[in-house]
Amino acid sequence: YRIEKKHAWGLFYRGATPQDFHSKYGLGVLVSGTVFYSLVWGYVLTETRIEWNLSPVKRVIEKNW
Repeated sequence: YRIEKKHAWGLFYRGATPQDFHSKYGLGVLVSGTVFYSLVWGYVLTETRIEWNLSPVKRVIEKNW
């Protein structure tokens, strides 16, 4: 009886469920993924010299009627 009582108190004190992966590492994974994503896209946008052609200025050619 005494052992069961101690065991029940231990579960209450520590929490009934053990920590899973998400509760242990979730925030770290989220932050590191966000940093990695930002760094990769920062590099792509600034260093690869991709022509995005976002503006139609001086690209529109008039057609004769």
